[in-house]
Amino acid sequence: MARGRKMDTGSLRNDELHQLVMKITREGTKSKSFLRRMVILWDSVKAGETDKVARLTSQNKDPALAKIMSAIADSVNKGELGTASIIIFLAAGFAYQNTVDYYLDLRSYLDRFR
Repeated sequence: MARGRKMDTGSLRNDELHQLVMKITREGTKSKSFLRRMVILWDSVKAGETDKVARLTSQNKDPALAKIMSAIADSVNKGELGTASIIIFLAAGFAYQNTVDYYLDLRSYLDRFR
């Protein structure tokens, strides 16, 4: 699990990133919109579209989201696209764990061992 390993997430610790994502997605309904945003960011970082990343990471009213977006933006501004990608990937993974789809997929996966 990502929380047990040391990964370069820039200014955010893995446990802090996890807590922030859980605050954002705590109601479940926000998980999918957060995941959509992470996919767009992931694609933009992979394509090297730093201007698009800057637009997507600015102007966030939610303090938890603002902190995650700031860490992503800071990494991109420093040219650390790998670090930005790790933050996005971990955030998306934590958000996915807070969806019904995750539990349905997990149950289906575990059923294969019966």
